[in-house]
Amino acid sequence: MREKVLGFIISLIFRVYSLTFRYEVIYEDEEQADLIQGNLRNREPQEQSYIYALLHQQEILMIDYFAKSGLCGLVSNSKDGQILAEIVHRFGYRTVRGSSHKGAVPGLKACMRKLKEGHKISIAVDGPKGPIYKVKPGVIFMSEKSHSPIVPISAHPEHYWCSEKSWNKILIPKPFTKIKIKFGKVGYYTAEELEVKLNSLREYVHPND
Repeated sequence: MREKVLGFIISLIFRVYSLTFRYEVIYEDEEQADLIQGNLRNREPQEQSYIYALLHQQEILMIDYFAKSGLCGLVSNSKDGQILAEIVHRFGYRTVRGSSHKGAVPGLKACMRKLKEGHKISIAVDGPKGPIYKVKPGVIFMSEKSHSPIVPISAHPEHYWCSEKSWNKILIPKPFTKIKIKFGKVGYYTAEELEVKLNSLREYVHPND
């Protein structure tokens, strides 16, 4: 109950806070813009499933932008995961409970079921404990076994705070900042290729710039 209450309170605060954000959307391949936006506008299962791959550092930057898209996110079974699940549910996300660390197999199986049902899944590919910017093999396994193309995504705020003490150096957007959402080319990747792609999409901006 405590986690649900905390999640509810945080979601209310963040909803108001996120109203100040502005977004600019960029596509590596402009010809795929209609495909990506059409997929995001449709909340229901579709014939083709997709995996949206991102870096753990940038999760907060994307919560509001992808709200109401029907994305399914993998959320851990921990108490912190319960708080996060409550927050993202209130933004219109679906969740799959599990982990790429503890309980990895049940989480992986749950994600595979969702993909085979035609849902789209979002995965922080370097979570839950890093190393930062390093793609774990789970996302590639899911893509290959479910025949689901990967959509690499990256977010870049003009002004932000950076949590230097956390392993993922999470970025927290400042009020009224612009956030650039970048979509890489949709396709099938190896772990090495996806890592190169996500890091090429990521722009380094010095903390507190």
